[in-house]
Amino acid sequence: ILFVGMIGFAGLLILAYLYAWLKGAFRWP
Repeated sequence: ILFVGMIGFAGLLILAYLYAWLKGAFRWP
């Protein structure tokens, strides 16, 4: 259970990072 929780937490961090990157990448001047 702990291992699955760690994977889920890492997945959330990756999704948050990708979301922030996409917001920055598609913010055209």
